[in-house]
Amino acid sequence: MEKEILEKYMKAGRICAEIKQETLSRAKPGMKLLELAEMIDKSILEKGGKPAFPVNISVNEVAAHYTPSRNDERSIQPADLVKIDVGVHVDGYIGDMAFTYCSEKNTLADCARKCLRNAIKVVRPGVTVSEISSAIQEIVNQEGLGIITNLTGHTLAQYKFHGEPSIPNVLNDSDYSFKEGDVIALEPFTARTNGFVKESGVTEIYRYLFSRPVRLTEARNILAMGFPL
Repeated sequence: MEKEILEKYMKAGRICAEIKQETLSRAKPGMKLLELAEMIDKSILEKGGKPAFPVNISVNEVAAHYTPSRNDERSIQPADLVKIDVGVHVDGYIGDMAFTYCSEKNTLADCARKCLRNAIKVVRPGVTVSEISSAIQEIVNQEGLGIITNLTGHTLAQYKFHGEPSIPNVLNDSDYSFKEGDVIALEPFTARTNGFVKESGVTEIYRYLFSRPVRLTEARNILAMGFPL
């Protein structure tokens, strides 16, 4: 990887880490999800990055990919399990970090952190997808908990935040091996028992893929606003 590209990835990652610390110190019961999301977006820009995707703030049984909508009145309740997924990019090179806030000690969050640490230990050039997945599954089994089977880790590339191959959090036989310079996001999702997520009826997160002529005035107005990526 070229030094300039590595520095941009590192900057995006540092911003993510700073956002995590700020968020965990300021989040509290009673805080509106929209207020939290706007605070994070503002901080990303102040630190010299740009949002790679809308801030995801998923509460309790919502495992991932919920973002507060306009005028969203939901707020954090005591003991809520709040999953916060932040993406920062610097010239398209992305830092992707998720973390959990809970006002009380939570075994699921503790287990997810242990899974992540164990997986990081095995990451190196030549490691396979199955080896990383095994490291995650090992901790889940030790803790007597389960995993969300259809949510996975993934690779990152310029302007691409969900690349192939996927990195499952359960045992598999993938012999795909990562090489030096690859950038990956590890995303263990723990649960009381093994399960899977299903899509909700409301979609709030969209991705801009390419330019093409549009007819609707609303679509033209949206395109005129510009995009983080």
